[in-house]
Amino acid sequence: MSSLSKFFKNVGKAFTNFLKNLCYDIKDSFKIKPWNVCTILFMIPGLFVGLFLGSHYEASAGLPSEYSYAGFYLFALTLLGCINIFNAMSFAAKRSVGMAIFSTITSILLTLFGVLYSIQFIQANNEGWDVFGTSTIVSIAIVGVSCLSSLVAAGLTYKFIDKNRIKD
Repeated sequence: MSSLSKFFKNVGKAFTNFLKNLCYDIKDSFKIKPWNVCTILFMIPGLFVGLFLGSHYEASAGLPSEYSYAGFYLFALTLLGCINIFNAMSFAAKRSVGMAIFSTITSILLTLFGVLYSIQFIQANNEGWDVFGTSTIVSIAIVGVSCLSSLVAAGLTYKFIDKNRIKD
């Protein structure tokens, strides 16, 4: 057996053990710090809107000019998604009432702009424009998942507030 095949065999075993232990580590991490669920759910909007920005752009570019607010709504969604990522990190560190309230406000705004963004496509479709292509469906689905995860995280933050924390 050559040294190269031994190397790949050892790397394969090590990678398999890494993946197996990773699942246990994630599960144990959520047992020790259950508020990490909120952290992950708050990060989803910023990551999803950013990762699928090409799909969002393609979808909004297919709208007629009287629906030009879709670009602003998409900008607001991206900005609020980035703010939510910072909220997630701050909440994981502090777990204060102020962070929970601020996170709830940004989640409500994110959901408002998500609904307004989706309404643009529904109104254009009702007026006879053919706007529901693959990119539009992906865009609206991503915005829906982002809004839902943000609202769920905002609701869960009140469960994980550190009541022993001294006011900031």
